[in-house]
Amino acid sequence: MDQISSMSTSMKVGFLGCGRLSSSIIEGFLNQGVLNSDQIAIADWPSAKSFALSHKIPLVSPDQMAKDCNIIFLGVKPKVLLENWPAWSALKGPKCWVSLAAGVSLADLKQNNQGSASVVRVMTNIACEVGQGVSFVWSEDETQKGRVQRLFESLGSVFQVGEDQAGQVTAATSSGIALALESCVVMSNWLSSGGLDSKLCDDLMLQTFKGALILAKGSDMKSVQNKVASPGGITQAALAELRSLDSQLAKALQAALACKK
Repeated sequence: MDQISSMSTSMKVGFLGCGRLSSSIIEGFLNQGVLNSDQIAIADWPSAKSFALSHKIPLVSPDQMAKDCNIIFLGVKPKVLLENWPAWSALKGPKCWVSLAAGVSLADLKQNNQGSASVVRVMTNIACEVGQGVSFVWSEDETQKGRVQRLFESLGSVFQVGEDQAGQVTAATSSGIALALESCVVMSNWLSSGGLDSKLCDDLMLQTFKGALILAKGSDMKSVQNKVASPGGITQAALAELRSLDSQLAKALQAALACKK
């Protein structure tokens, strides 16, 4: 954190687009003390006003953002990014653009880059908000890549994979939050159908899930499953039934991979 703090004293970052992912990143920067609200700017678009006002973050035009900010995050849908990138990249000022758009490669951005600023691609998830994000960073500029990577290391963990695996890891780690919680939702609903209070059911499953994650962190997932699932026992019977749906989960991840809207 000291390295981030010293690096960020003169840093100002901007966000073109402030949807769920961008707002989670901003929340993470503020919650982890990496940046304060004066060091962040958000594009003055109607969809961002409520969030910006509630966090006392200034709203500015894209032109002004380019003049004021060292790094600008591109937090818009892929189609919107590709349509506007030639004009945005021509803006003078920022040293680095950071794309958060799934399905838009560095090659796509390089092809239509009208400026001289470096481009970094980041895939991450909403757990950045609580300092538990899973992030991946790619760029041809190693200096700017390192700078952005240090920012995201303050919001969780950064893993190294090739950009050709970006789609797969994004589907598993971004959509994966919702998919992992779906099992908790199903089990909570099953418990509440037996007459238990719904809030109690949610708490039971979330605590169970938390315990499972901590156990797996110190070992591995299969070993933890084997500890619980004794031969001929109730857990083994439950897992056998659940594993018949493994192909459906794989299909769900494939659907996420195929969706690049």
